[in-house]
Amino acid sequence: DSLTFKALGGVVDLFVFTGPEPADVARQFQGVVGTPTLQPYWALGFHQCRYGYKNLQEAADVVKGYADAGIPLDIAWLDIDYMNLWLDFTYDEVNFPSSDVKAFVDGLHADNQKFVPIVDPGILAVDPSWDWAQDYGAFVS
Repeated sequence: DSLTFKALGGVVDLFVFTGPEPADVARQFQGVVGTPTLQPYWALGFHQCRYGYKNLQEAADVVKGYADAGIPLDIAWLDIDYMNLWLDFTYDEVNFPSSDVKAFVDGLHADNQKFVPIVDPGILAVDPSWDWAQDYGAFVS
């Protein structure tokens, strides 16, 4: 048996895992890249996430509804509704005032719950964050 590999240029790091069994190949691969990181235990809990909240009170009412109905809830997410015009690193201060969001998150933490805000990493050139990111060299180049 043979393998032929041809490249037109550049550097190629080629790893061949010979096994012979699939479990051996997995062990050999892990020897090169390492073992996967386990997610935190809380991430295996009961999540609640929804796009389309009109305001923070609506999200808080959903969390309260879980508690009132005795439904487990470990992690509450806010989708990009909380952003001002869906711009990264902003809050819609009318419908999701940052001080109220802080109180909401503090309440979750007091109940031993987690909070995850969704951040879409796409930054448009018209986004004020663009200039900041350019000035500080935040983009991968």
